[in-house]
Amino acid sequence: MSEPSPACDAGLMEAVVVEIEDNGTLRLDRSIEGSTTARLAGIQPAPNTANDLSALADGAGICLLLAAPKRDRYGRLLAYVYRDDRLWMQGELLRQGLARVEPTADTRNFVPEMLAIERQARAAGTGSWGKGAFRIRTPNTISPFAGSYQLVEGRIVDAARRKNQWYLNFGNDWRSDFTIVIPKQALAAFTDAGVDPYALKDRIVRVRGWVDLWNGPMIEVQVPEQIEVIDDAPKASQ
Repeated sequence: MSEPSPACDAGLMEAVVVEIEDNGTLRLDRSIEGSTTARLAGIQPAPNTANDLSALADGAGICLLLAAPKRDRYGRLLAYVYRDDRLWMQGELLRQGLARVEPTADTRNFVPEMLAIERQARAAGTGSWGKGAFRIRTPNTISPFAGSYQLVEGRIVDAARRKNQWYLNFGNDWRSDFTIVIPKQALAAFTDAGVDPYALKDRIVRVRGWVDLWNGPMIEVQVPEQIEVIDDAPKASQ
């Protein structure tokens, strides 16, 4: 499996990590593109991983490959980060089971590589996968986790397009059952990827994203990489 080439190869965006904040933000020794802080693009670290991240990066020389856009809404650089010994930070956290992949419209680079690493850690029960913090939820058990980032597995029983949005329902009552919503602004990404939302009806899928409550629990997806078809996968743990 290939991994992205370090930005250091081109001598770009080099810095030293001087501090790891509690939320996983890297504080740098110099300003890059007007910011002295950076966030690891494309992953959602597990809670309370600041010490683990410090062991990997505190005081280390790093190279940053900036995403597009270059900053998140808090002004932090959004970057794929490599230590100067070529260790890929995103990949290492995923290998240790200390992060999950978080594909967004801004961070679709290297998602297949990251999902493959995450899959291996999950199968081995590494890190937070073994401790249950990353437990995969079911449509019937997801409601209490509103407001958090979760992975949910289940069978889509209905797919409908209304007002330029797709609704993928996991139960017969759309007012209370779990639903995946594909908003209008995300449809182009699905079309470009050759993914027909209607074709997902009757398939078992794993969806990842932030859980909200709106006519029952729901996850709004922005990119097709948030939905994996896993018809042959075992049932999710309760």
